Amino acid sequence: MSENNKYLFLISCDEVPSVGFNEYEKVKITIECPEIDFFQRALEIIDKTATGSCIAVSGLDSLAVLKAQTLSPGHFENIILIEPKGAFWWEDNSNKPKYFFEAFDLFHKITCKVIIYGTGKDLPAWTALLKNADLTINWNNREFPNRNEDIFTELAALSGIKVKNVDDFLVKGHSYTRYLSCDIGWEEPDVSNPKKKISSRSIISSLGWQWEKHWNVYTEEAPFGLMLSVLNEFLIDCIRIFHYRPMYIEWFWDGEDYFVSKIKPADEYPFSRAVQENSFPEAGSEAWNIVSLFNKNVMMLNEPLNISSGNSTHANLDVLYYCYKDLGIKGNFTDEFEVKFDLLRYLNSLTKISKMNSIIKFFEWYKVEHHKRMKYINDEEAKGDFDTLFEARRKIVQILAKGK
Repeated sequence: MSENNKYLFLISCDEVPSVGFNEYEKVKITIECPEIDFFQRALEIIDKTATGSCIAVSGLDSLAVLKAQTLSPGHFENIILIEPKGAFWWEDNSNKPKYFFEAFDLFHKITCKVIIYGTGKDLPAWTALLKNADLTINWNNREFPNRNEDIFTELAALSGIKVKNVDDFLVKGHSYTRYLSCDIGWEEPDVSNPKKKISSRSIISSLGWQWEKHWNVYTEEAPFGLMLSVLNEFLIDCIRIFHYRPMYIEWFWDGEDYFVSKIKPADEYPFSRAVQENSFPEAGSEAWNIVSLFNKNVMMLNEPLNISSGNSTHANLDVLYYCYKDLGIKGNFTDEFEVKFDLLRYLNSLTKISKMNSIIKFFEWYKVEHHKRMKYINDEEAKGDFDTLFEARRKIVQILAKGK
C-alpha cells in the first residue's frame, strides 16, 4: 500500500470514538493469521497498512498492532486501542512457549501517541506495558494523559483500590513496592504514650530472610506489627493493576482498613537487590518476559534485567534467585546470597524443570526460525533489538537450567 499519513486503518472495530481523525480516510482490514500468532499477524498488519498512518484496534489484536510497531518502529503515527485485551493474557493461557515468547516483546520501545478507550479494571496495566509511549487513557469519557503522576492514584481508585485522604488515622506510612519485596516505613502511636509517635521501617521479601529487615518489629508490643503481612498483601494488590510495575505508595490504616492516598511509578528507586557487576546483554526492561517461558507466573515480577548506577551497569539477580527458590534448586551468583536446595519444592517443580529443559531444545529450533523471521523485517535497529533479546533469553534459561 502506498504511504499516506491520512489513512486511519481499522482492525476488529467499526468506529473510532476519538475526535481529530475526521479528515482521515478510513480503511477496514482483516487479518487472516491465527489470533495468537502475534508475530505473523504483526507482519500482515505492516503489509496491509502504510508507514506514517494511524490505526485503531480492539480486543486481543491490540497486542498484534503493538508488536507491528516494534517490528517496524515509527510505522504508525498514532495507535488507538479500544477496549484492548491481553494485558493479563498470560494468567489463564495454556498456549505453547513461543506465544509467551512473542506477546510483549520490546513494548517499552514504543514512543508514539497511544490513545486507549476502555472501562476494564486492568486498564491501568497498559501504563506499565507502554510506559515510554505518549499515552492517554480515556475511562468513561474521562481523559488521563500520562503526564501527571496524580493520574495513577485516580486510576487505582477506578480499579477498585481503596483511595482517600483523611486526617484521622491510626497509622500512616509509605512503601516502595515490588512483587519481590516491599520497603515499608511508617509512624504509629507508642503503646506506653499514645501521644508519642514511633517511626519504623521494614523490608518484607518473598525471597527469604536474607533479603528482609525488621519484618517482625513490634509484633509483641504494638498491635499494628501484627498486621504487617496484611499490609504487604494490600500493597501487592495495588501494584497488580499496574501490571506489577514497582510503585511508590503512600498509605494509612484507620484501625480496620488500609487506604491509599497516593501512588506513582518508582522505577528508578534503588530497591534492595542482589546484583553483580557483569550485566546481561541488553534485553529490554522486562526480565519477566524471559523467564516466563518456563513459569508464566514470574511475569508478575516485572523487574528490570539491568540496573544502571552512575557509569556502571549491574545485573539484577533477584529474578533469577526467585526462580531458584520457586523451583527448589540450589543456586548462587554471589557469596552473600544463596538459595538452598528444597526437596519438597523441587519435587513439586519437576514438571516445570522438565518444561524448562524442553525449552532449551526449543531454543535450538527457534534460533533457525528466528533468523527466518528476521528477513521479513526491514528496520535494521529492530532486527538488532530482537537478536539481542533472543540471545539474552537463551543465556538466562541456560543459567537457570544449570542451577548455577
